[in-house]
Parts: sequence; C-alpha cells; structure tokens
Amino acid sequence: MKKKLLIALLFISSIKVFTQDSKFSFEANFPIIVDNNFFGDGYKGVIDLGLKYRFIKLNFANIGVGLNTGVYKDNISDINIFDTNGILIIGNYSVTTWIIQPKAFLEFNLKSTQKLHPSFSIGYTSMDFNFSGSILGVDLSEFDDNLEGFSLNLGITYDISKQFFIQAQYDFTSLSDLGNSDTDSGTTYNTQVNILKLGLGVRF
Repeated sequence: MKKKLLIALLFISSIKVFTQDSKFSFEANFPIIVDNNFFGDGYKGVIDLGLKYRFIKLNFANIGVGLNTGVYKDNISDINIFDTNGILIIGNYSVTTWIIQPKAFLEFNLKSTQKLHPSFSIGYTSMDFNFSGSILGVDLSEFDDNLEGFSLNLGITYDISKQFFIQAQYDFTSLSDLGNSDTDSGTTYNTQVNILKLGLGVRF
C-alpha cells in the first residue's frame, strides 16, 4: 500500500513538473469571420485547431512556432438559371475551405497579471477552396482554387490552471496570390480576410 502511494505521489509530482515546464500546447477554437467581403459572404467557420511549440523561454516572453488548421463552409446555395430554351434550371453547390497557417509567435509573460498572456505572431496563410455540385451540367470541382498570403495574429490567453487556458485571437491575412478566383485583385474586398477565434487549450 505504501509502495503504491509513493508511486502515485511520484506520478503526480512528475505531472506538475512537466506542465510547469511545458513546451507544447494544443488549442481548439471556434472561428468567426468578421469581414464583409468575398470570404465573409456566406462562409461559416466550423473549427480551428492549433499546435504550438515554445523553444525559447525567457523571463518576459516565450518564443516559438505554431500551426493552425481551420475548416470553413459556405451554405449550400441555389442558383436559378434559364437555359437557351428558357427552361429554369436550379443549380446546387457548396464550398468547403481548408485554411493552413504556419507561424512564428512571441508570447508575453506579465509580472503584474501572471494569468494573462498577450501574444503576437506572423506567418503565412494558405486557403484551399473545394467546390461540390454542378450547374448546367458543369462539375464545379473543376473550379477548386487556392489563395495565399501573409498573415498577422494578435491574441490573449487566460490561465484557468497551469495546464488549461482560454483564449481569444484575431487573424488578419493579406492575400497576394488570387489564383483564378477573381480578376479584380486590387480591392480589399478580394484581398483581405479577418477572423476572430475563441477557444480553449491545454499545455503538455
């Protein structure tokens, strides 16, 4: 009995030490599109998952790299089209967008408020648009597209415990490669994406 109790105490102690010096964290966020542009028109955030690794720990900040992957869907839309014979044709389609965001970040440790951690990151965003459905017999999967650009992220986390935290993040992406999606590439309507992310995470 004493041996089992000792093993349990050692196990609990090792967990505490590990979480205190944790270098990895995993997060799950609910993404909210806050733009009135091509991406904000009809698209809804499904989920955003992130993984961070802190390889430098200073007194005032942690420096590391991270990767986020998000899923967004456009509502299934009905398009009413008249063919050459004047017959009404209803086309249905949907769009699933995958966003991948590698980044480098700086996470601050505030002496005045130890549970709050503001952060700043810079990275790159890749958006893959996958179409499904058909209109006028045309398979829309042929129009799958990819957009890319640099991104900035501002965030803040609040420690519920040494292991668990909640957070809010703001992502701004400036698209530099519009692919085949739009010929009018000079407007902010087609080149900027703004996303708010609310979620929780765990350090390990």
